[in-house]
Amino acid sequence: MFQRMPDFNQDTICSSQGYQKDLEVFLFSNENVAGYLDNFDLGGKIILSVGASGDHMFECYARGAKHVDTFDINYRQKPIIELKNHMIKNVPYEDFLKFFFTKEYFFDPQIIKPIMPLFSSSLRMFMDLYYSMGNAGRKMFAYHGRLDHMAHYDNKYYSDAARYDRLASKLPQNISFKHLDITGVSANFTRKYDFIMLSNIFDFQHSEISDGCRALNQFYKGTLGELARNNLRADGGIILLEYMWGNNASTRDQMWDAWQKFATKQNSKTHATGHKMDNCFVKPMMGSKRYDNVLYMTQNQKIK
Repeated sequence: MFQRMPDFNQDTICSSQGYQKDLEVFLFSNENVAGYLDNFDLGGKIILSVGASGDHMFECYARGAKHVDTFDINYRQKPIIELKNHMIKNVPYEDFLKFFFTKEYFFDPQIIKPIMPLFSSSLRMFMDLYYSMGNAGRKMFAYHGRLDHMAHYDNKYYSDAARYDRLASKLPQNISFKHLDITGVSANFTRKYDFIMLSNIFDFQHSEISDGCRALNQFYKGTLGELARNNLRADGGIILLEYMWGNNASTRDQMWDAWQKFATKQNSKTHATGHKMDNCFVKPMMGSKRYDNVLYMTQNQKIK
C-alpha cells in the first residue's frame, strides 16, 4: 500500500468488504464502456454513475447527457476525474495521449503546468504525492503503470481528436462527485435519474455468495430496491447493475442463467431484462478476449 493521502470525508459509509476507500486508482476503465453505452439513448438524460476513472461520466457526456453525478468509495478517484476533466477542456489531444499513454511523458508536469491554477486542493495534494514518490508513484495506480495494457481500451471519447474536442465543449466546469459507498447514495443524492450505472459494484458487495441467483436477489433487496424507489425515474428509469465478464465461458454462462432466474422472480415489481452483446469484445488487462454482458433493469416497464 502506498503513502496515505488525507481523507477528505472520513465519515463516509463503507459496506463493501472487497473494495475499500484507499486502494490504487483507476486511470482508465477496464470495461468496454463505449461499447455498451452505444446501445442506450443518453441524449438529455440525468445520470448517476460510479466514479471510478471517470470514463463512464465522460462517455455519457460525449453522448449528450444533460448532467452526470458520480460517487465512489475510493476518494482518490476524485482527483483523477478532475484532472482528466481539466485536461480534456484545456489541453491539446496529442498532449493528453502523451501524458497518459507514453513512458517518456507519463504524468509529465510540463504538460499540465498551464492548467495547474485550476486545480482543487485535493488534486494538488494528489499530484504532489505522486511526484514526491518518484518511480514508486506508479504503484498509486491500478495496473502499476503498465501503459501498454491501458492503451488497449477503446473508450471513444479519446479515440480521435475530433471526438476529444467535441467532448471538451460538453463538459461542465466542475465535476459532481461524492465520496460514498453505494449504501449512502439515497441519503446523499435527491435527484431522480434516467440512468444509474453501477459498473461491477455487485461483484464486490456479494463476492462471498457463490450462488449467482441468490447473490442477485440479495443485491436487489439490499441495494437496488432502495435505489429504484428513491433515485430512479418512476417510468422507464434504467439501472445498469452489472458489467459481467468471466474468466471463461462456463463462468459467463452460469451468471447468465442466474440472471434469467432472477429476472423471472422480479419482473412483477421491476422489469428485469438484460443486454447480451454476442459480437462485442473487449481486450482485458491480461490479453484474452471475453464477452461483454451488461445486466440492466427497467423501472415499471411492461414486458412485451
